[in-house]
Amino acid sequence: MVKTRVHDLAAEFGIPSEQLLGMLREMNIFVRSHLSALEPDQVSAARVRWEREKRRSAEPEAPKKGRRRKTAAAEPAPAPVEAARPVRRRRTKAEVQQQEAEAQEQDERESAGAPAGEPFALEAPPSEPAAPTLSLEERARLLFKDLPATAE
Repeated sequence: MVKTRVHDLAAEFGIPSEQLLGMLREMNIFVRSHLSALEPDQVSAARVRWEREKRRSAEPEAPKKGRRRKTAAAEPAPAPVEAARPVRRRRTKAEVQQQEAEAQEQDERESAGAPAGEPFALEAPPSEPAAPTLSLEERARLLFKDLPATAE
């Protein structure tokens, strides 16, 4: 009786010996290396598994049909806007006159508020004079006045 070796079976399948060794381990057929001999029943089981995997890989996987949720009727998409640029709203004559009148009133208020020859004062009016700054010892005395004096 001739025993088939792992590397001979791998050559028959057209795959590397390492791939066949992995497949045999998955099938709980324990072999040490690619030179290990296989029993006839192990060879037939490996051939059946190889043919099944070959057929499975040759078949294109059909997409699974799952249950689809019913959705409400799709709302029609809004019609595309024909104008590429935004539409500009033209001002009416009344709006233009109103804006010009407001601008003129504002100019009159500004000119009446400050004389034309004097520049605007950006500084704040002087406030109360600042309190004289206390020295460090004076501030410490004020802070620690309630504490008893220490004998030095």
